[in-house]
Amino acid sequence: MNRLQTLLAILLLTVSSAAQTPNPAKAQDLNTKAIAALTAKKYDEGITLLKELLAFRPMDKGTAYNLACAYSLKAEVDQGLEWLEKACEWGWGAGTGTIYGQQKSISEIEMCRQDVDLANLQKDPRFEPLLAKMQANVEKRKALQKTADAYAAAPAVYVPEAVQSLPEMPLLVVVHDQGSSKDQVVSGFWKGVADELGYALVAPSGKTMLGDEPSKGMAWFENVATYLDPKESWKSEKPIHDAVSAFKKDKKVDATRIVLVGEGQMGALLAFGAGLSSPGLYKVVIGVDGLFAPQAIASKTASAAKMGQKAAVLWDSRLGGTSEAETKQVDAAKVAANKTLADAKLGALTTYTSDEKDPAARKKAVVDLVRSLATGAPAKPVEAGTPK
Repeated sequence: MNRLQTLLAILLLTVSSAAQTPNPAKAQDLNTKAIAALTAKKYDEGITLLKELLAFRPMDKGTAYNLACAYSLKAEVDQGLEWLEKACEWGWGAGTGTIYGQQKSISEIEMCRQDVDLANLQKDPRFEPLLAKMQANVEKRKALQKTADAYAAAPAVYVPEAVQSLPEMPLLVVVHDQGSSKDQVVSGFWKGVADELGYALVAPSGKTMLGDEPSKGMAWFENVATYLDPKESWKSEKPIHDAVSAFKKDKKVDATRIVLVGEGQMGALLAFGAGLSSPGLYKVVIGVDGLFAPQAIASKTASAAKMGQKAAVLWDSRLGGTSEAETKQVDAAKVAANKTLADAKLGALTTYTSDEKDPAARKKAVVDLVRSLATGAPAKPVEAGTPK
C-alpha cells in the first residue's frame, strides 16, 4: 500500500489542494479509513472506501494502486491487475513514494516490485509487461521535465513603475503554492501587493510538473518526506535563492528590505525552510495561509533570531478542516507554529478574516504585516474586515 503521511501532509491536502479536490477533508478521511480497513484485513470494506474516494479524486493513481493492493491481498488477481493497469494509465510509474510501514522513498516501479501486498500479482506473467508500460510513463515524464526545467530556469519579475527609479529597490520574493505558477504570482494578487508596498516582485518557480503546461501549475517537490530530509531540502529551495541572485545582478536591491513570502501550505513550507537557512539575506519570512514544519526549522531559529530576522504566519481564520477531527489537527498545527515562533522570538502567528465581498481585505492584511515586520516594528495581529 501507498504509505500514509504525517499531519503536515494532511495540511498540504487540506489547505493547498482545495482547487483540485472539492472536499479535501472528506477525501483524506476516506483514505485514512480505507488504509485502516486494509491493515485490519477488512478488504471488502477497504475496497468500498477506496472506490468512494475516487469520486473525490478522479483518476487518482495512488488510489488505483491501493485498490490493486487490496485485490491482491484478497487473491483476486484479475481485478488487482486491472487496477494496477488503471494506475499505470493515470501516470503511475513516473513518480516516487513510500510503501506503507516504511520510511524510504523509492520509485513507483520499485514500489510495485517490493510491496508485499502485491505478492499475488507479482507471480502473474502479466505483471512484468505492466511494469514495462510504467517505464513508458517514466520516459514521458523525462521529456516533460525538460519543459519544466526550461520554464523554471528564470523567475518571473514585476517592477512597479514607482519603484523603477529608486536607487535601491525593496524586494518581495513570493514562493507560489502547489498548483500555482510564477506567472500567476506576477499577474494576480501579488502584483497588487507589490504595487501597494512599493516593492519589486520576484517569483521563482518549482520544477515539478503537475500537468502538461507549466504555466498552469507547478509544485516544488513530489514527496513531503523527501523534502523534509535535510540532505534533500536544498534541492527544492535552491531555485528561490537563484531567483534572488539573478535579480540582484540586474538591479540594486535594498538589502534591509528583502521579504520572502510563501503562499499556501507548500509555499509557506518552502519559504520557512529557505528563509531561515539564510537569515543574512531574507530579513522577513512570512507564510500566508500556510504553516511550516516546526521540526524542519528547529535547528535554524536561534541563528535567525540572533541575526535579527523576523518571521510570521498570516492565517485566514476561515481556513480549517471540514470535519471536527481535521479542525483539531489544523488548530494543533497552528498552536505549534505560533509557539515555535514565539519561543525563538522571531514573531507570531497573525490572523485575519477574508471577505468574499471585499477582496481587498486579504491584500490589506498582507501589506500591513509586511510593513510592520520590514520596518522592525513588532508583529501585531491584523483582523482584516473589522473596525479599527
